[in-house]
Amino acid sequence: MKSASVEPETPPSGRLRLLQAALMSTPANATTSVIPTLEQLWDKKKAGSTLPNNFVFSSKGTITYESLDLPDFVNGFLEFQKQQTETSKRALTNHFQLLMARASTYSWSSVRSFHLLIATAIDQGRLSWSDCEAIREKSQTFFTHQDLCTRQCTSATQSQNQGAPETQSQRLNREKDKYCHDWN
Repeated sequence: MKSASVEPETPPSGRLRLLQAALMSTPANATTSVIPTLEQLWDKKKAGSTLPNNFVFSSKGTITYESLDLPDFVNGFLEFQKQQTETSKRALTNHFQLLMARASTYSWSSVRSFHLLIATAIDQGRLSWSDCEAIREKSQTFFTHQDLCTRQCTSATQSQNQGAPETQSQRLNREKDKYCHDWN
């Protein structure tokens, strides 16, 4: 049974006219769309675009923020820093120095979480990179005794430095961890 609403087949020249009519009915700015440049895409950055994993390019594909190890984090952070203004670069260097100082004492996952907290606050407009004192104050209250690097962290660091003589600061950190562990 055939439906009464079936239209007769349009000849090829008729299809061309229909296509031209459809194109003419679209707004002028839609037909002249331009592919955005990389700079324009960076200007339309999304939330979380200050995170280092967005600047790390790996043969493994996309890296999640939670899976960033220290070398990938440093690489991504420095790539992000390159794109900033000179004023922001100084503030980012101070922040980076703070992160690396904390990484020598606290677990890497807690340092990464702290940076996520700061980057999120900056993306939301509650902080800026130039608020160095506010960031430093947050670092004083963010890290807890539970975040301290355990003996496992210390032994991993020592295994990486096998053959290299132990420095005085490494020895003091090892002794501090021993006393802290004994106290717990």
